[in-house]
Amino acid sequence: MSTFSYSIDQIDKIFESTSRNGQIRKDWLKLNDYDVDVIYDQLAKDRKKFKKEKKEEEKKTNKNVNYISELEETLNKNLEEKQNIEQEIKKEVLQHILKHDFTIKVIQKWHDDSGKYIYVTGNDRDSFFACKIINDELQKTYKINQPNRNIILKNLMLLLSDKVDKMIVRGDIKSFFESIPRNKLCMKIEKDGVVSHRSIKLMKRLFYELSQKYNYSDGVPRGISFSPSLANIYLRDIDTKISQLNGIYLYQRYVDDVIIIASPTTDTPTAKSLFSKVERIFKDRELILHPEGDGEKYMAEDIHYDIPQKIVFDYLGYNITLNTQTANIKYKLTKNRIDKYTQQIDKVINYYKHVATHNPRENPKKIKRDGKVMRHRQPLYRLNKLLGYLTRNYYLGGAKSNILSGVYFKHSMLTDITQLEQLDKILYEKFHTEITQKMFDDKFTDKEFVNKLRNKIHQEYSFEKGFTERRMCHLTSADFKMVKHVLQYEETEN
Repeated sequence: MSTFSYSIDQIDKIFESTSRNGQIRKDWLKLNDYDVDVIYDQLAKDRKKFKKEKKEEEKKTNKNVNYISELEETLNKNLEEKQNIEQEIKKEVLQHILKHDFTIKVIQKWHDDSGKYIYVTGNDRDSFFACKIINDELQKTYKINQPNRNIILKNLMLLLSDKVDKMIVRGDIKSFFESIPRNKLCMKIEKDGVVSHRSIKLMKRLFYELSQKYNYSDGVPRGISFSPSLANIYLRDIDTKISQLNGIYLYQRYVDDVIIIASPTTDTPTAKSLFSKVERIFKDRELILHPEGDGEKYMAEDIHYDIPQKIVFDYLGYNITLNTQTANIKYKLTKNRIDKYTQQIDKVINYYKHVATHNPRENPKKIKRDGKVMRHRQPLYRLNKLLGYLTRNYYLGGAKSNILSGVYFKHSMLTDITQLEQLDKILYEKFHTEITQKMFDDKFTDKEFVNKLRNKIHQEYSFEKGFTERRMCHLTSADFKMVKHVLQYEETEN
């Protein structure tokens, strides 16, 4: 029987991680339907101002110790006020979720990347937290750990470089989330008796609402934060059964993407026969693998190192090439990944082109400083952050987090950087043709400003150098919000 209970500690943990990732929405800053976002914003602005004053005073030779002490006390009071507001919001969230008639509310959205509908909690604060709590419980009770992509790719590289004949099978589950039989899954979870009654009730109520509102009668809702955990629970038996087949020494499933490396056996002498066996195991649990002829979603190859073979396939964001004569393996970015970077470059260029002010400010008091023309600083600041996000590395959730991401940490297994050099060319050419060339054509633009901007882009922002030199970029929560807005990210986990 489950001993899991909904508590303020869980809300605390979710609130903090969400805040670090810049995902706190203004709509959530409410108490009894009274907006406190104005107060919250003012506290943040005051805190920034007092911090700046304190830092400037501390730098002075004849610093005023009493003034610094007063500012420190003010900052502590400011933080206490902010935390009090947050604590009251957290208590209200928990009270709402614990109501006997509480229902998770989601909305249906079309997701261009997947070409499918997703379901998100949107601006509904209480539903967001409820989904996160359910996911936390499922992961703890079923001991679900997300596989590490880099470990999978390293193991794959080691096995492919070993010159022993083998079979490789890659499969992709059709309509993965939509195909999972929801009733069977719910029956299994109830029978296991490890998930709390409240979580089961909330999930069932959500499924009923989806059926009534969107005619979504089966499957788990793609986009909800606990859906991958539900899928993992359903597929656990399948994973165990396949990994125990004779001859298999690597079986990995990353969401709906399956890869297997095995030795030929009497029962499965070829890769195609192994694929057929695996396909039947999935079919027995009402899941279908993409068959032969479905392009990159199917692969079944017999690898022989004594004959020349060039095996190419996409897996976990990489285009992988194996040359059997040399046992040389190359990891490159997939075409989809390159296309996405190119689209993001376009969005950044178009954004800056749309909002940038290349002429002096209209306010005469702010036109000059030390005899130099001032420029509109916000678009430049945002341009730097956007390019830093694309071409450098950063801490997810700010400097306090230990999770790194960015051009190197997203693609650390890359063995061929020529694609990154090509992306640099695309960035510089687009910036030149779309921005600098048009600025030069404008007779009112400061040419010195344009030259400095162009040189800065070339010197400081490079996909190739961001990868090889592991260049870093500092991004605040507000920066992450801005990046997501400009690049038009879809929230696929709520």
